[in-house]
Amino acid sequence: MGGLQVYVPLVVAQIANWTSEGERWVTGVDFGGEAFFGGATIGAHFFGSTLSASDLEPVILEFQGDTTSGPADGWASKGAVYIRGAGGYAYAGTGYLPFAAYVLNPDGSKGRQVNVSFVEAVNCSNMRWDMGLLLDPDDFGGTIPDECELSLGGREYIFIHKSDYNEGADYNDENFAPTADVMYAIWPAQRGTRPYLQAPFTLSFAPTVPLSSGDRFSFTVQGAVTDDPELKRQAVEQINVFPNPYFGFSRLETNRFQKFVTFTHLPEKATIRIFTLAGIPVRVIEHDSPSQFERWDLTNQDGIPVASGIYLVHIDTPYGEKVLKLAIVQEEQILQRY
Repeated sequence: MGGLQVYVPLVVAQIANWTSEGERWVTGVDFGGEAFFGGATIGAHFFGSTLSASDLEPVILEFQGDTTSGPADGWASKGAVYIRGAGGYAYAGTGYLPFAAYVLNPDGSKGRQVNVSFVEAVNCSNMRWDMGLLLDPDDFGGTIPDECELSLGGREYIFIHKSDYNEGADYNDENFAPTADVMYAIWPAQRGTRPYLQAPFTLSFAPTVPLSSGDRFSFTVQGAVTDDPELKRQAVEQINVFPNPYFGFSRLETNRFQKFVTFTHLPEKATIRIFTLAGIPVRVIEHDSPSQFERWDLTNQDGIPVASGIYLVHIDTPYGEKVLKLAIVQEEQILQRY
């Protein structure tokens, strides 16, 4: 009886891959995320999200190389800002970002623009997503304080939302953006010594596609090839015999009077000739069957059990020849006739 089993692996909701094009001046801070050098994950794995895995869509972030050419007072977009302090995260209003986020259509083209929100540290806020790089040391008495954490990108987390872009107008303390409809969360930082706004670049994220009850799988298989001469010539090399060596019995034997070895991978027609090492003919077996198997009952042409020893087996087929060595160790025999 044959059958076919289809295995569908479990798909875990996460970022499947990310890509970047252009002179990227941003990297990720490794907090254990699955993408962007450990600095990005889906919203549900960061602070949380109201979205399910099936709500996630691929996105592209388009970064500017300036803050003068964008549609939002020269910046690329606006978004809700939350200030991180001892009491948590407080809504601070609308800030500016040097990039805009868009959903990618199934054909890879850029689709609708979506909202982006971000975080700044208390006492280090300028309502600009800049990873603290635009802060003026003179505003801090000559030295930017450690609490601004510039080495960690100022902890200016980015949240990519699913909602249509409206400058983040719907987010506030009640509709808390960091745990709202967040598709992706990113913890960015300056990439080496590359300056802020060095050049335009893009950053894309694509999610895994989760399984659902509506999924359907289809596939085709090639039909069995049963009459290909070339394949049959190749199959001659697979002809073999088992058990080899034969040590007095085989697990396939059902009683002590039933002794045999089995030849395998035979074509429909084959002639099996068995010889001693001295070249003395022992037995000829004509295989004429669609089965690939043929048994030898370990007797000679007269039906007498053969002696222990090494035997040569020559197998002649319409597609080629094969020579095997077969070792037989017989148990003690008591002949019923002689």
